[in-house]
Amino acid sequence: MIKRLSLLLLLAFSLSGCLYKMDIHQGNVLDQEQIDKLRPGMNKNQVIALLGSPQLTDPFHSQRWDYYSMSNLKNQRRKTENLLTLKFEDNQLTEIIQAEPVVAAE
Repeated sequence: MIKRLSLLLLLAFSLSGCLYKMDIHQGNVLDQEQIDKLRPGMNKNQVIALLGSPQLTDPFHSQRWDYYSMSNLKNQRRKTENLLTLKFEDNQLTEIIQAEPVVAAE
């Protein structure tokens, strides 16, 4: 009886490592094609139509939009963070700052 229980527990623990782990994407997940379409002089509505609403807007700096995304890729055991900052002047896009992605192993 104890041998069967031990065998059953061993089997359960060994199979638990084989389970599928879901990838998690949070924030504004943008692809490079969308970002490449950004042009200085675009107004805020055009940017929203292209990228969607920004995830972060600073109430003290309404002319700065931040698009932040995080992907936790479980099967590759890594986490990636991306930040795209857009600056506006008089409702016109003036600056596009794309930070290098931060990749960390789990």
